[in-house]
Amino acid sequence: VFIKNHTTENCNPEKSDMSMFKSGHWKSQYFQYGKWHGPCRFSLTFDTNSMTVKGTGSDDIGKFTINGIYSHETSRLGLSKKYQLGTGNKTENLGHTVTIQLTWNETNNQFEGKWYVQTNKYHGNDKFQLKFDGQHLSTNLNSDDKSLGFTIGGGIDKPVLNHFTSIIISHIYENALADGVEQLKSYDILLRVNDIDITNMKQETVVDILKRSGKQIKLFIRRLSPPIIKTIELQHNGRLGIRITGGIGREYIPDDHGIFIKHINTLQTNDRLEIGDRLLQISSMVK
Repeated sequence: VFIKNHTTENCNPEKSDMSMFKSGHWKSQYFQYGKWHGPCRFSLTFDTNSMTVKGTGSDDIGKFTINGIYSHETSRLGLSKKYQLGTGNKTENLGHTVTIQLTWNETNNQFEGKWYVQTNKYHGNDKFQLKFDGQHLSTNLNSDDKSLGFTIGGGIDKPVLNHFTSIIISHIYENALADGVEQLKSYDILLRVNDIDITNMKQETVVDILKRSGKQIKLFIRRLSPPIIKTIELQHNGRLGIRITGGIGREYIPDDHGIFIKHINTLQTNDRLEIGDRLLQISSMVK
């Protein structure tokens, strides 16, 4: 019912933003017991023929599967999240189903709404947020004994920004082999090289795999969501409550001189600020 409610007010299907329903990785957080839980990341696949969506993932409750429906006309998404009994938190995981009803918020670039649970032991509802976190792509490179033309960062031995251990493409050299591949971009996350899963490897090991991968190389990558530039006003008493890293001569990501937020402590209460955000401009406001 939530998805299929019919309305003609301010609705123009021809102009609706169909890009909001993307197959790939999403991240969600939910509000319960007076605090936000998450974010947790999981995959969703949207079927444009049946207008249905399926997915799998896990969070602080346990492993789950997702089934649902969506509508371009109303910009709404309805999900049924079924937990697998015996996984995760044995106290909280009752093998129950969570009903999630969401509407697209264009300003925040995410779905927002509520979750609902009703079992013999518990019933409740509260806020839920869902945001696109990246898509999966594959690309082929023909090296011909030439350099691939990109550098990587990350790995379980050299995490990028705290605990982010994924292997990322940190820099693509101009006019090099990788520079001519439209599907490959800086900050893409490498998941597999040919048939080798590299999601839990040291950086040096991945470099060696790339060197020994032969003339025909297939890269399976995860692309993060498009960068969003936002202005955030911070309230403080002389201490911002954040730590930064990077800069010229102290690059945290190879060949990238950017300044990144590395840590946020309890002094900073602005929930729009996230670890990994890149600082572009700082200005002082005197009131």
